[in-house]
Formats: sequence, C-alpha cells, structure tokens
Amino acid sequence: MRYAQGGGLTDVGRATRERLRLQAVERFDAGAKNGEIAAELRVSERSVERWRRAWRERSSAAELGAWVVFEGEAGQLMTPPRARTWGRIGRTPVVRVRGRGCGRVSMAGMTCYKPVYSSSLSRAQV
Repeated sequence: MRYAQGGGLTDVGRATRERLRLQAVERFDAGAKNGEIAAELRVSERSVERWRRAWRERSSAAELGAWVVFEGEAGQLMTPPRARTWGRIGRTPVVRVRGRGCGRVSMAGMTCYKPVYSSSLSRAQV
C-alpha cells in the first residue's frame, strides 16, 4: 500500500530506501536482471520492477531538448514615501513630497534556459 508521505516510512527509512534505489539504478546501467538486483539489495522484485520502469521512463529537460522557463512578476504602488527631516526645537519643518499618490507599476519578466544555448531574456511592455 502506498501512503502520501513516503510509504509510511520515517525520514531515516526514506533516506535508506532512496539509497537502495540509487544502487539499483547503477545496476540497471550495468545490465543486471531484476531478480539479481532484488537479491543483492534485499528488496522485493516488485520494487525493483517499479524502479526500473521509472528509470526507463525518466525524462528531463536536457533529454527532451526542452526549454526551462522561469517567470516572475512584481508590482508597486506609486504613493510617495513618507518624508521626514530634522528641524529646530519648536519649529515644525515643512517638507514637500511630489507626486499625486495614485497609480501602480506592474512588471513581468521571463528567463529561458536550454542546455546547449546561452540564456535569453524576454520582456514585454504593457
């Protein structure tokens, strides 16, 4: 039975299981059979079959030749900052702040990476 949080294992158990899985992957690369791997690592053949299937179906951006895109957004209100200054005791200084205090600036950007290309930057003006 599978559980949402690591098959009901503790953190130590999950780390041990991941270490076994990585050892199995090394044996997959060497061409070992599922039964041999299961016996060496002392796990069930079904676990090894599942690991081998996931290993066969692995895909990453580099293997697929895909772009990895990071997108970000930011916004800021155009209200002026609160102005302060020093003044003589008993005399309130007058500080002028320019700006109407309305409006908003919104920005968005993307950066794209591909293993064989240098990065590129996309920007749009709204």
